[in-house]
Amino acid sequence: MNGKPLTMSLNQVPVPGPSSASKPEGRKMKGSLSLVPVSSRSAELPQLRNKSSILDCSGPLPTSLQCDFIPKEILLALTSAASTAYSPEYLRPPKKNKSAKDFKGSMRAPDGLWRHPIRRNKFKYLIDHPICLTGAGRDVSFLYDIAGKEDERKMPPASPLAEPHHDGSSMTSAKSVAGSLVPEEFHIVKNKGVLGLEYYDDKYTTLLEDSENRLRLFPSMKPSGRVEVVQLMKVMDTMLEKAGVDDEQIGITGPSQLHNVLEVLKTEQNIYNIVFHELIRQVSVDCAERGELLSKLRQRYVNLLDRIPQQMRNLYKEMMAQRVMDRHITKELYNFKESVGQLTSELCEVRKHDFKVTREAERAHEELADAVRDAELNANLVEEYRELYELQRARLETQLLQLTQEKEIWSSATYDLAMKVIERNQLMLSRKLYVSEKAWTKVIRHFIVLLASQDTADLSNLQEMTEQFRELLNHVGVEVEHAENSSREKLRIVQNGLTKWMQYFQNNVIGKAGFSNRKGEVLEEILQDFKNLENMLNEDLEQYGGELLLMKKETLKTAADLQKRWTELGQTVLSRHKDINGMLPPELRVMEEINKCTNELCQQYSIRINGENGVTRILTGLVSSMEDWTFKMLINKRGSGMHESDWMKLFRVIPDWLTQVAALMTIIGSGQSHEDRRNRKPHVSVISGDVFKMIQQWILTTTSGAEKDNIQLTQEMIDLHKALTMWMVNLLTFMVPDHSSNKGLLENESEAAKDQELKRLRGYKLEEEAMNLVPKLSRFSGYVMRY
Repeated sequence: MNGKPLTMSLNQVPVPGPSSASKPEGRKMKGSLSLVPVSSRSAELPQLRNKSSILDCSGPLPTSLQCDFIPKEILLALTSAASTAYSPEYLRPPKKNKSAKDFKGSMRAPDGLWRHPIRRNKFKYLIDHPICLTGAGRDVSFLYDIAGKEDERKMPPASPLAEPHHDGSSMTSAKSVAGSLVPEEFHIVKNKGVLGLEYYDDKYTTLLEDSENRLRLFPSMKPSGRVEVVQLMKVMDTMLEKAGVDDEQIGITGPSQLHNVLEVLKTEQNIYNIVFHELIRQVSVDCAERGELLSKLRQRYVNLLDRIPQQMRNLYKEMMAQRVMDRHITKELYNFKESVGQLTSELCEVRKHDFKVTREAERAHEELADAVRDAELNANLVEEYRELYELQRARLETQLLQLTQEKEIWSSATYDLAMKVIERNQLMLSRKLYVSEKAWTKVIRHFIVLLASQDTADLSNLQEMTEQFRELLNHVGVEVEHAENSSREKLRIVQNGLTKWMQYFQNNVIGKAGFSNRKGEVLEEILQDFKNLENMLNEDLEQYGGELLLMKKETLKTAADLQKRWTELGQTVLSRHKDINGMLPPELRVMEEINKCTNELCQQYSIRINGENGVTRILTGLVSSMEDWTFKMLINKRGSGMHESDWMKLFRVIPDWLTQVAALMTIIGSGQSHEDRRNRKPHVSVISGDVFKMIQQWILTTTSGAEKDNIQLTQEMIDLHKALTMWMVNLLTFMVPDHSSNKGLLENESEAAKDQELKRLRGYKLEEEAMNLVPKLSRFSGYVMRY
């Protein structure tokens, strides 16, 4: 693990003495010893080159170590393990260039059986599982979700005596380098497993090395007694007590709980590893098979205990997954809670709105019920009024029918009496006047009806022709607009292409030395672009000639002929509706204004179709210039390429082309000719939509005016007929002589004179009325008969 492994640092570390030391002296050593966890990199390094710090193995142990209760074999093993916990490469002993006598005074001589391969194979289990201070010898690794802070590991200073033997590269390798670019939360926390020791048979001795080529001590094969076992038990209890294994209140603060559990587990494994190794060694001295069995049993228990971290890791993974799921669920619950709160507030607003709407609906329902009741009452009242109206109407119709019948009877009787009076008194003039009046009325009515029917037919034809004229002009306008929009798009493409090459010349050609290497590629590309632009301009130029131009002109000519026809028809209709004084109606002036606008519109369409607004002139010049340059570039491409002067000429002519394209985009769609524009004549563009609205409004006004004139003629004819009838009745009454019922009675002279005076006055009045009716009849008859 990346956590701090449990190691042992001894305040006073004695150098192991020879194997021939006395047993009591080896078991009892005085001095103060402390077992504390320190970093493997911070373990104290023995000053191997400082001989003053090495104790004399032949003399007695110091007084501080003689009363120690730690067994000698454990002390030697721990001293060897602690001394090799961190050994830089420049402090390691050479692998195979030193003999055992070079380490005299710092190593204990191995027992005899370790020098015989057959015998030492029986005790191989003591070498395969040495004492280690980095765990139980198994790999325990896991990923944790909290980025732990790595402890700063300080490299111990090199011995002054060793500095002359190493160059700068060795010192550089000792410096700390960043381990990985992987984020810290994805680092693997790992504990390196401990490998078994290896034998090294020298010429005169046998050495023992670990996986890092460091010398280790062979386990001692000296017999042990009860005292060593008791001491071993005390050492185990003391180490467990100092490690705080049984104290639940003492915890290790790590990045996560799994770190803490594995740290405690590793601490216990280190202690059990030391005790088991010594116990197996003591048992193996008496019986090798018993020690081997105990080693296998210990190994089985280690394997059994090794399953705990694996299960803990699986459990930890499940816990982390569950934690992530819990966080996700918590977040979803929080979002759900917010959504529920929002929906609750919206529901409250909806309820308030629903309550308000419900109240308004109830109020509206009540108002509607009142309105329905009122409507029912009104309907009943209206029904009663309708019934009363029907009764009154039936009564009035009956009375009207009766009066009409009586009128017809009296009219017939009056006509018969008048005819009898005329025949009896031989009033031939009155008879002729009556016949003439009847004939005149009949003829005038016939001509008025004929005039109205002719107006109806002519107005229908006029509306149909104006509609056809509108459709033709609209079709011409749509075609012209579509062609001009297409021309604008093509000219915009041409403008963009020329602008691109203009910028290219400014950025890469003018004053650039490296352009000469790319002249061939640029010539090929610009030639292809100019060909495409030239084809687009030629397509636009073809619109102003050939079959397309003839078709558009034919359509415009048809529209002009149709305009002439409906103009003549409109003049005919309007000429029939002069007033009594011979003045033409105002619609004729409106028609003349419409004709003027339509002629101007057709003229503008003709200019735009023919390109007389300057489009054909500019397009022809632009296409001709581009064709010349395209032909020149094609010849240069087949030859040795374009010269620098030609490139500069092309660079100068492109702005002229851009100016012509801009002028084309400006004048496209203009209805003013190039000559008028050059002479600066004022120009007002005519909009087809406004012209069509004027025509439609004129048709409506003309139709309503003709109908109004016909109704007025009919009304004047009726008025004249009434006046003639009244004058004929008065004339008949005046012409018939008066008869007295008592002829024998003498008349009063004064009354007779008065009657004569009244009769004379009536004659004058009849004459005056006749003088007034004659010009009216003559003028009206002439007005009707003229058309």
